[in-house]
Amino acid sequence: MDATAVFINVLFLVANLIEIANGQTQRSCTLSNGLSGICVPIRDCPSAVALLKQRRQANICSYINDEPVVCCEKQLAIGEKSKNFCSNLIKIIKETIKILVVGGTDSLAAEFPHMAVLGFRNNDNIIWACGGALISEKFVMTAGHCLYHSEFGDVRAVRLGDLNLYSETDDAKPQNFLVKSTHRHPRYMPPSRYNDIALVELDRAATRTKYVLPACLNTQMFIHSSNAFTATGWGSLEFSGRQADHLQKVNISLVDNGRCNQFYSLSRKLRAGIRDDSQICASSPHRDTCEGDSGGPLQRKFPFGNNDFVYVIYGVTSFGKACGLSSTPGIYTRVSYFLDWIEPIVWPN
Repeated sequence: MDATAVFINVLFLVANLIEIANGQTQRSCTLSNGLSGICVPIRDCPSAVALLKQRRQANICSYINDEPVVCCEKQLAIGEKSKNFCSNLIKIIKETIKILVVGGTDSLAAEFPHMAVLGFRNNDNIIWACGGALISEKFVMTAGHCLYHSEFGDVRAVRLGDLNLYSETDDAKPQNFLVKSTHRHPRYMPPSRYNDIALVELDRAATRTKYVLPACLNTQMFIHSSNAFTATGWGSLEFSGRQADHLQKVNISLVDNGRCNQFYSLSRKLRAGIRDDSQICASSPHRDTCEGDSGGPLQRKFPFGNNDFVYVIYGVTSFGKACGLSSTPGIYTRVSYFLDWIEPIVWPN
């Protein structure tokens, strides 16, 4: 057989292999949750890789050269999973859960049903020392620096649905959880506060009630208004003061990052200044988040329907200066920038 014939045979062989491979990929399949997906090589399916890291396995369609071809969800644009979850959440609120909210400095029962508090073990006691927000039935979003306490070690517990941490007579229905796993953003490098965001997986799914309900995530970089934001937490009531027993809230407005940089020009936590794409500044005169509020949400309430509403989280409390004594804005991690990291972990399928 001459060289030309050999070359043609090789071409046909390659074409046949490609046809076989294509027959095993790009075809419809069924995900473990019952939804339709598409067969792709495992290396092309981030959600399947994320499942492996959790010691779980995606449905396998076939193999190509010993590489699994897995059933993968049809690829969505960044932010689509968050929007879909929020749409379902709104439907749930409309149909089953009614939340009544009134004003006040102390938060009221069920006012912030997504609010979480993180606990660290001190012998036989739990020390509540950071905030967070429930963003799905099994995941709480918090700050990267909240996963470890310099005195008490790694975060061990999460509480949802509470109002006063040390009262059993308040109108609250807390749910307590152990920490199954934690995910700190891979580019978070302390003492810097860039990429200061993390996810905490609960040991079981939270039960939805009017006291415990996930919030939505903001998916847009551009924020249309700088007003009507609220920060919440159980942090100190004043600089170097005692920690609040009762969940606190403060109404704050966004601050232009250019002006905000003037306050942090010498900060070792922000060597390169405030990053517009991944950080937000916000403040209110003589009102600010304090130590212990870290990890808590910067949120806005969006009404819909007849007196129903949903909270949308824009930022995660990162750090500030002497809260209550300074007009310095606080720094918040911008949630929309990190959706490409959040979504494959929280919603792998």
